[in-house]
Amino acid sequence: MKSISFRNLQNRYRIDVRFLKRVTASILDRIGVCSYDLGVCIVDASWMSELNEEYSGHLGTTDVLAFDYSTEIFRDVLIGEVVVCVDEAEFQSGRFGTSWESELVRYIAHGILHLNGYDDMASESAIVMKRKEDELVLGIESSFSLSELGWINNI
Repeated sequence: MKSISFRNLQNRYRIDVRFLKRVTASILDRIGVCSYDLGVCIVDASWMSELNEEYSGHLGTTDVLAFDYSTEIFRDVLIGEVVVCVDEAEFQSGRFGTSWESELVRYIAHGILHLNGYDDMASESAIVMKRKEDELVLGIESSFSLSELGWINNI
């Protein structure tokens, strides 16, 4: 099973979802995930704030939330959803000197890593996860021109 679905639930950024789907499939391949049913949802800061409060108990927006739907029956299949905030990607890109496209890909990679068992709660495991995330983003940036991902729609 290899299924990726996208929902773009914001309208400020025009995003090439087919391109982002290829990028996401490449992330999964680079991690070695052979079987998956993954949903990726792209939201704005307002929507992410609501989700973050409801599911994490934290006020305000965040960059990514991952929801693991795997079961004991399908333990060898990555099943889940990654919700990413494109407004946060734009904000953080200025902070880190990257592009919003690269940040968005980083958030997708981060969410997939969580669904694949990586944890960033303890400092040692967070270091391992951050290294893997950096490795994935660098690999994606060398294989794809992320400027093709989309553009900001100044409405």
